[in-house]
Amino acid sequence: MESLDPSQLPESQCYTLDTVTIIYFLERHPHYYQRAKEIFSKIEVGEISVIMSTLVFTELLIPASPACKV
Repeated sequence: MESLDPSQLPESQCYTLDTVTIIYFLERHPHYYQRAKEIFSKIEVGEISVIMSTLVFTELLIPASPACKV
């Protein structure tokens, strides 16, 4: 699979945002943070729009830890 280059995203489009993009941004992933940051910058200035599932919120609220017993 090829890596996404946020600068190549056509403007005025609506994209689906997945949990992993948010996690990469929040955790400052060494390889994907900069790309995630560019996506959020495009969202912030209104170049692109995004939608995301309500499941994303659930995935972000549950810690990814073996000690977490759900």
